[in-house]
Amino acid sequence: MDQSHEFRKIDDLSEHPQYHAYYPAVSESTIQRFIAAIQQSNYISPLIITSENVILDGHHRCWAAKRMGIETLPVTVKKISEEEANYLLTTYNCARNNTREEKIFLAKRIKAALEYHGIKPGPKKCHDGTKVTADDIANMFDMSRRAMFRALKLLDIIPELQNKFRKEEVGIRSVEKIANELDEQQQKTLYLKIINQRLKEEGLLPLIDEIHDEATSRSEAPYPLSTKVTSKKMKVIKDAEKDLRKLHEKVVLHTQIFRENPTAVHLILSGLEEIKRELEGISNG
Repeated sequence: MDQSHEFRKIDDLSEHPQYHAYYPAVSESTIQRFIAAIQQSNYISPLIITSENVILDGHHRCWAAKRMGIETLPVTVKKISEEEANYLLTTYNCARNNTREEKIFLAKRIKAALEYHGIKPGPKKCHDGTKVTADDIANMFDMSRRAMFRALKLLDIIPELQNKFRKEEVGIRSVEKIANELDEQQQKTLYLKIINQRLKEEGLLPLIDEIHDEATSRSEAPYPLSTKVTSKKMKVIKDAEKDLRKLHEKVVLHTQIFRENPTAVHLILSGLEEIKRELEGISNG
């Protein structure tokens, strides 16, 4: 990997366009901590950048230096492809995962590293000819293989549940079970139950089993010959169920908005009452 050590004007440097996809927003306290460290040591370790002046490592140092009015920074310039630059962005500061928020971004960086090396079970040759395995990636992120794949489960749950994980209302054990057993719609059902019943971590595992078992039994229930329907007709029924669930989700997620608009609530209730009468008429047929 070709590289050189130089100085660059701070205004010529730019943050990597994918930085915020892989790292959480920096806090004011973090910037102040970097400013204090620079003032105390009177030294800034070189930023790592591409030949196009895109920062790969050192975003925090750069932002702190700008605040301090520093005009020039030491840099290590790496002459690499865009693909390699994206990979290095995800693997610098590998072990930065102290908070729940950072663990989600860590999972994104792990996934990017695995995809870069094309890693599936077994070894895969990297661009430089070395064999890189999942164990190597885990070691790079200072974690066990088991912990690494467990962390990746965070990316298999819906954003609403990710937010519950951030708030420490859902633990990693539940995350793993949710990702393994519930599809997206079932996860939404779980989320609605969590907020409706104000459930905490200890009450989740039985609920996940209940939702999974209910969905499994429903999917395995055979239709009697007299009630078989075509796929087109089934789509109509499924779409109707989906629309009803979406309405339920909106009401639950935006309770305050509905509370402030009683006229809208009355219209929705009237419409639901009309639908109920129609369905009862069909049922009593």
